[in-house]
Amino acid sequence: MAASIGTAHAPMGANVPRLPVAVRVEDGVFRTPRSGYRTVYCGEPEARAGGALKAFFSHSHVDNELVNAIASRVGRPFVVVDTRTFRGGDDLVAAMESAIQGAGLFVLFASRAALDSVWVDFEVNEARFHQATGRIRKTMVVILDDRLSAADLPNWLTRSLLVNSRSPGPIARAIRSAIDELVGEGQHRFFVGRAREIADLQAALVPPNQEEEPSLVVTRGLPGIGRRTLLRRVATETLGFDRTLTLRVEAGDTSQALAVKLNDLVNPVATPQATLEVARQIEGLSSDEALDHVVNDLRAASNLHELVVFYDDGGLLADTGAFTAPIEELVRRASRDRDLLLVVVSNRRPNLIGDLADLSTTVDVQPLARSEVRQLLALFARSQEVELTPGELGALAAQVRGYPPAAAAAIQVAKTYGPPLATGPQFAASYSPRPLNKYLRDLTVGSSARRILGILARNSPLPIDVIGALAKTDEDAAAALRELIDLSLVSPVSGTSWYAISEPVAYIVDREYPTCTITDYEMLASELEEFLSNQDEGGPYLDISRVLYRVLSHAGLDRRPLAYALSSDWLRLAEQFYHQRNYDRCLEYAHLLLETSPSSKALEWCIKAKVKLGRYAEALDDIAQLSSLGEPRDAAFYRGFLERTRGDHREAIKHYERARTLGRGGLALERDLAECYYQTNDLDSALKHVQAAQTRQSDNPYVVTLRIKIACKQGDEATARELLPILDEVDRPGFAAHRHSRVNLAFGDAGQALEFARQAVADLARPPAEMLSNLALCELKNGYVDEADATVARLAKYYAVQQRDVILGLRARIALARSEFEEALALSDQFERRETATHKAIRRDALAGLIAHTSMAHAEKAKLQAEVDELNRVLDTSTWIELDIEAD
Repeated sequence: MAASIGTAHAPMGANVPRLPVAVRVEDGVFRTPRSGYRTVYCGEPEARAGGALKAFFSHSHVDNELVNAIASRVGRPFVVVDTRTFRGGDDLVAAMESAIQGAGLFVLFASRAALDSVWVDFEVNEARFHQATGRIRKTMVVILDDRLSAADLPNWLTRSLLVNSRSPGPIARAIRSAIDELVGEGQHRFFVGRAREIADLQAALVPPNQEEEPSLVVTRGLPGIGRRTLLRRVATETLGFDRTLTLRVEAGDTSQALAVKLNDLVNPVATPQATLEVARQIEGLSSDEALDHVVNDLRAASNLHELVVFYDDGGLLADTGAFTAPIEELVRRASRDRDLLLVVVSNRRPNLIGDLADLSTTVDVQPLARSEVRQLLALFARSQEVELTPGELGALAAQVRGYPPAAAAAIQVAKTYGPPLATGPQFAASYSPRPLNKYLRDLTVGSSARRILGILARNSPLPIDVIGALAKTDEDAAAALRELIDLSLVSPVSGTSWYAISEPVAYIVDREYPTCTITDYEMLASELEEFLSNQDEGGPYLDISRVLYRVLSHAGLDRRPLAYALSSDWLRLAEQFYHQRNYDRCLEYAHLLLETSPSSKALEWCIKAKVKLGRYAEALDDIAQLSSLGEPRDAAFYRGFLERTRGDHREAIKHYERARTLGRGGLALERDLAECYYQTNDLDSALKHVQAAQTRQSDNPYVVTLRIKIACKQGDEATARELLPILDEVDRPGFAAHRHSRVNLAFGDAGQALEFARQAVADLARPPAEMLSNLALCELKNGYVDEADATVARLAKYYAVQQRDVILGLRARIALARSEFEEALALSDQFERRETATHKAIRRDALAGLIAHTSMAHAEKAKLQAEVDELNRVLDTSTWIELDIEAD
């Protein structure tokens, strides 16, 4: 039987308790001679002190089978059935009071038997009291008997969310949705300021003059600053929408992909198999047909009082700021229907001209004002029982810089370390614009919570049952998820029993927490496939099937029938494998995307992977193709990337500067130009571009690293060491340790350099080439020749083509350390780039060794000595010139 859900009117309490990560369900059996009554309540009574959310299930024992099925569907491993018999009335009353007063959601399963029970009456009265005090925040009534109506209910419950159904699936989904709303309200429970933005958004969505109604409303602002929260509040509280649906527009999305994703949100079908059948049908449509499908689904959502929000996840705007082709055409089609409105969330203002500009209006969401930040901090502090002086509040407000997620992090830091330390200068750099680095790195959570958080950062969303498999026991998973939601690090996916990483922390968790292993991916693949195979209720399964596809790819396993990929998944996999330095797999997915949905983005990943693989001729062909597609500035940028990678930094500068002339800008260009000028010893120009990059992103680890490298080359030890603690805060631990090693090597502490070099590679299955090269160099400097030989063998295993000259140079140095001068000289003759100081120094030292340690004719010795003298003159030093291991 399908569920019929009425309108929710349950009043909210004034107090807002902390929310847990998950819902736990206990089944307490209360049997007495008078009633034979049984109740199920979600959440253990002893958790009350922590303010945890619980849902209390009140029902008659007659309905046990149905209610237990619903409890199971609400979500395992958070469902625990605990049967206890209470013989004394006092025990029963105390147990009920304890359970009800700790509940955030009260659910009455209304049947004749339940309403005739004295114990149900007792629980209803208890619930009414605790709702009045704010402990119970939502109420729901599930009508299990068609003969009952709202008139049969206690008056105060008639304003609850009403569900008419006797089917476990629809009822469980309604309860799940109510729980998710409570979790969401807890994570966004403090909403301050925004009066101007609210007024602007209301005027944009419903303008006073109907003749001026736009077809498109763009909400623009920094990620995590509260754009979607603002939209949700205005849409639901002011405009009467029941909820908002977020459609992520990802890089590589086609018209068909948009149609597939929106259909899954608006029209979820019965099973995962049916979901994929519908998706494949939609993917077979033409672009025009797919966009018609999108428009029809937008109308359907609007008719259901749902507002679809197009969230820019890299695929809404091109580099020029113009809409991508599918979005531009969608805006034009939507403009033909005056009742249809597109709402967009982006971190950039669209560059719209002509009729597109006339069709749209943009609302800017600015960082919170200082007074609003102080208010927000005060609310967070009160909820966490953190006492702050006015001075400490002002210091934290200055650090938060108008960024709402930073306010929550600042209070957590104050709670963990104390207000004086949290307001100290060492935390000042942690709050802009990614505020959680230090907090997440030092966060004290259990091993299960860290594991779940690390896996969710790379594989979201995941169903509750799959998350449960990540921990040792169901209890561990429940406690871990409760902890992570309490900390606003994980959020529920509305209307499902699935959870996802919270966006403001996803990037930082991915950087700070250990990567997923092959074993992790294999386990996830098995659990996800089992989950999808056992679903027989309708739901939006597309995202789970997409996660399964990506998990299988990372595990190196064959495709499965329930795995599904959109073009954006291939693009994401190409990017992920590139950053894992698995360039062959990156190229595999970039080619797959090019074959099915050609795009400049796919071509760019092909170019980058081929350059890293040393396939320069092929990369040059792809760069020419990129230029022919109307992307000359990007073609020039990637030509600069190619020349920089193969070591011709002066040539790279020419192409980078041409890219700038053609309109290319951004952090990557400034960073790469700084690197090239650094490599050509133009340190003034390098510093200029580093400073330009810092204005765009002051805590970018590559920029901080470049500044340290420049300081080392300038001999400025003080500056280099002052910057290292900053790098510790913003970079991955292994990369920061590598930079510590390089600084110590530059300033003469070879022993300390070796210790850091070992730390850098310790936890990496496939360390970057520069880390392995540096480790071998440090081992040589400390006299560990055999260890250096083994490290170079490891380097050659992964990077034989890309790092050919570096490997030859290290092997030549190993040969010199073993007094194998002929071998060192032969290796130097194999260098591709013989004009470098590294090559000249190795040749000089090999010749000097031959002169000093071998017998030869006087004329031959004089000839070799003359070459050594000339090399010393050119090199302007007689000391060992360090290998150029970071010339890429």
